[in-house]
Amino acid sequence: MYSSFPSDVPYQRDTFLQTYLGGVRYFLAEGPLEEAPYRVVLGKDISNLDDTFRSLTRTFLLISALVSLLLAVSLYWLLKRLTTPLGALQETAEAIAGGELSLRAKETGGDEFAKLAKSFNDMVEKLREEAEAKQMLVDNMAHELRTPLTGIKGYGDFLLRAAASEEVKLEAARCIVAEAERLEKISRTLLDTAYLRAEGITLQAVEADVLLGETAERFGERGVEIALEASPCPVLGDPLLLSLLFDNLTDNAVKSGATRVTLSCREGEVSVTDDGRGMTAEQLLHITEPFYRTDRSRSRAEGGAGLGLALCKQIIRTHGAEMKFESEMGVGTKIFVNFSETVKTR
Repeated sequence: MYSSFPSDVPYQRDTFLQTYLGGVRYFLAEGPLEEAPYRVVLGKDISNLDDTFRSLTRTFLLISALVSLLLAVSLYWLLKRLTTPLGALQETAEAIAGGELSLRAKETGGDEFAKLAKSFNDMVEKLREEAEAKQMLVDNMAHELRTPLTGIKGYGDFLLRAAASEEVKLEAARCIVAEAERLEKISRTLLDTAYLRAEGITLQAVEADVLLGETAERFGERGVEIALEASPCPVLGDPLLLSLLFDNLTDNAVKSGATRVTLSCREGEVSVTDDGRGMTAEQLLHITEPFYRTDRSRSRAEGGAGLGLALCKQIIRTHGAEMKFESEMGVGTKIFVNFSETVKTR
């Protein structure tokens, strides 16, 4: 009946389409009227949608650029935050590798980096303790070696230069031999300790009560009563090292000024008890350290170098056993060696 569109406007029936008229984009729709032989064609200028689409596209591009920039800055900040503790940890590790064992990594926060820093600090602390122990060992060893060497040199010079009687010369020679034996004992103990650290051992069935009886026989003529209270006591270990262990423990008990030393063995546990001088709680904390002696003057006079219990500790550690001390001043000392983890099952 009426159309505002030119007659050549293309459209299809019962459909929707877009077309350009005079450079303007239209949306067209047509359909029949009910109960009438007519069709209705509608057109809508949608060119403003193009402007809106272009505006939205520019807006989305701008927002995408801003979001990308924000994400890049956030990612950079996050990576910087993640790598800064690692960089600081690396600098600390390099400084520690250069010998600065007093430095520690920062343990701020409660994240994984703080846990890593704590583990790192624990490792450095153990390294520092080991370094101090090694340095103390070297210092003590130098001191211990200096004493017999000084004695040997002094007595040697005396024999060369002094006009002394044969009896005096013999006494000087005996002193030289004693100091040389002391040096030999120190070196042998150090070598045994180094061997235990470097080499493993092969465990085998050992009757600890038999080894303890042999130790009692060896120390039976030292002027101290040796009492043996041993029942069958099978363990897994190295017989030579266990024999050395029992000898060293018994030797320390004999040198404590005791009049009676009791060696006992039962159900995987060996004990050495003496009625000697005893030790304080402070002394018990250090008695297994190399070259530590509760009474330096008395131990040196008796030929001790403070290495016996350090060697015992190494032997026990190698066997996976445990050693415990109980002592009271003026009453005596009792040493327990527990082989419960290595007891042979029968």
